[in-house]
Amino acid sequence: MADRAAANVCLANLTVALELAHAGIPIFPARITTRFNSWEKSPLVKRWQEAATTDEIQVRSWWKQFPVAVPGIELGRAGLVVIDPDRHGKAVDGVEAFAQLATDIGGLPVHPTTDTPSGHHHIFRQNGGEPLGNSPGGLPRSVDVRGNGGWIVGPGSVRSDGAVYRPHAGTPSLTQAYKVDTIPALPAALDAIIRQPDPGRVRERNTRPNRHGFVFHDGPVDIDAAFAAMAYESKGGNGVNATVCRVIPSLLRKAEHPDDVLARVVDEVMRVAKRQGLQWNRQEETKLTVKRILSAYHNLLLKDYEPVKEEVPGWLPGDFHLPWAEALAATGRPHFGCNARGFYIRGRERPKGTGPAKAARAAEQKVDYSTANDPAKKYRFPLLRFDAMRPGVEPDYLVDELIPAAGLVLVYGAPKSGKSFWVLDLVLHIALAWEYRDRSVQQGTAVYCAFEGAHGYRKRCEAFRRHYGLTDENPPLYIVPGRTDLIKDHAALIRDIRAQLAEQDMANRPVRVVVLDTLNRSLIGSESKDVDMANYLTAAEAIQKAFGGVVIIVHHHGIDETRPRGHTSLRGAVAAQLKVTRGDVDNLITVEIEDMRDGPEGAIIVSRLQVVDVATDRAGKTITSAVIEPAQGPPPPRIPKLTKKQRIMLAVLQDAGEGGLTTDEWYERARKEGVGATRRSDLFDIRMALKSRKLVSQLGNRWKALV
Repeated sequence: MADRAAANVCLANLTVALELAHAGIPIFPARITTRFNSWEKSPLVKRWQEAATTDEIQVRSWWKQFPVAVPGIELGRAGLVVIDPDRHGKAVDGVEAFAQLATDIGGLPVHPTTDTPSGHHHIFRQNGGEPLGNSPGGLPRSVDVRGNGGWIVGPGSVRSDGAVYRPHAGTPSLTQAYKVDTIPALPAALDAIIRQPDPGRVRERNTRPNRHGFVFHDGPVDIDAAFAAMAYESKGGNGVNATVCRVIPSLLRKAEHPDDVLARVVDEVMRVAKRQGLQWNRQEETKLTVKRILSAYHNLLLKDYEPVKEEVPGWLPGDFHLPWAEALAATGRPHFGCNARGFYIRGRERPKGTGPAKAARAAEQKVDYSTANDPAKKYRFPLLRFDAMRPGVEPDYLVDELIPAAGLVLVYGAPKSGKSFWVLDLVLHIALAWEYRDRSVQQGTAVYCAFEGAHGYRKRCEAFRRHYGLTDENPPLYIVPGRTDLIKDHAALIRDIRAQLAEQDMANRPVRVVVLDTLNRSLIGSESKDVDMANYLTAAEAIQKAFGGVVIIVHHHGIDETRPRGHTSLRGAVAAQLKVTRGDVDNLITVEIEDMRDGPEGAIIVSRLQVVDVATDRAGKTITSAVIEPAQGPPPPRIPKLTKKQRIMLAVLQDAGEGGLTTDEWYERARKEGVGATRRSDLFDIRMALKSRKLVSQLGNRWKALV
């Protein structure tokens, strides 16, 4: 029953998302999670303002990836502004306060309204001029504003606990009103109140908790005592959430480095969790604490810093002083951020007409568009000037001239061709830093996702261990068992890999390679559909970007055995494509580099399977597996099977001799032989099939037979 209820919630939210998109309202997937008896909302996609869309295909793709998502409305492009009064415990009743304000200004026009779990969403059009943002201005406490740069949960959405963002009875439907453009503009009286904040409201707002629970106190906080008293269940304000939100601003005011604050706070929170027997995730706690530190810095800027003086704040750690001064000179508005390298400071452009004239002139004149490589700048489409385009010193290959150092690699072949044995042998050489067939190797961690089941890999690893006499060596190779839906689960896969490597003190070692074996067992969908394959490749690329190495996709061949099975976008997305074949007579396994985006093609690696005894079962029977060994013999002969028309086309080109034929000449002679007389596309298909088998070569518009 629980599964059915969850499925109904997912379907309801997808339906709402599609209705909003069809109405022309840009949406994106968001999540609502519970923590410390409160609900927190956050986007599920990066750059959600840019990503928000009305495209049905993209929406369905998102909800396939995030089935428990709720639709978020990007208000900026929608041209909407929302008044959000709430009721929260003993705080001021925002719903009642806003109702009184509406009465005082003469009432409100009929407008779309949503009953939220904690209050209402009153939805209006922006009132012209400069769009309103997310500042409540002079509105009563517990009444917020969401506008340009903000978002809300779409009406009709269902929270995981069953709470519904229900359209208010007797008010217009948002989607219908948006379609026919009947949503009224925000009343001028409300607009004026928001744009001209009341000083009393500003003072109140600076002393009440922000969205991360911070209340800034003027008095000092005894950090050690606060952490010592911190408990899971709050008694007199010593709960985890209250303590952390009290301690972080106090530590930052003492000019403590944010990296040190982050480490200390997370350690203390995990200590409480361990004491209570709670299975809290350290990575998730780190993410949340980073947000709280950034929010605390933002509040410090609002409360304890005057930007017009262009001074370095006394609470700023010493190694941030220079970046702060540079940000002041460049834009006049320093801003805190955090990425994988840690906390940083960058500049935000100062609005025209504000701040000192010197800073304003600098913001106008000192615009350096040639600094796309500056890690502090976050351009989505950086410009790299010619002089910056120089090769680095990093190796181009993970395995020299065989596996690129980064990107997607496709290894495909027939079932039972030995492709999984070969890939496992390859990644073990990478993990052990062993040369591979006289090719240099970059050593690193290898993660092998055995989606077809990990049972056989226990025997294969034992066979490798016994064959090479490994006793003390414990290479950083990790097997991930079980089938998955990579499109849906790739983010969880990345999180789990990172978390478990961190638990084993392996977080600082690079993950050089992740293997997905096989594509078929990790794709819930059709290999032949462009949308499913595109979503799968997006998931694989996300894994590659997360670890920065290479992702090897193991796959099967198509019907004609000359190309990978499924949609052709797969071949276009990979940096290298390797084909595995196995001889019927000599049992040799041949790996050929068919395509290499920035490297040599055509190289062939020949191996054979060597049977190894790995154990004895309870009945006394010997258990065996196999390892890959280099083979000295030649590769198995390539005798392609051709159709009648393919043989005719090849014979026509062979008859032309060394000079070959142009495309038109080849087509004309083939038609005389009865090929392509009724369907010109047959000639193209046959020509490309012969080329893929390396029976013909192309130089410009001229073709020659190679056999």
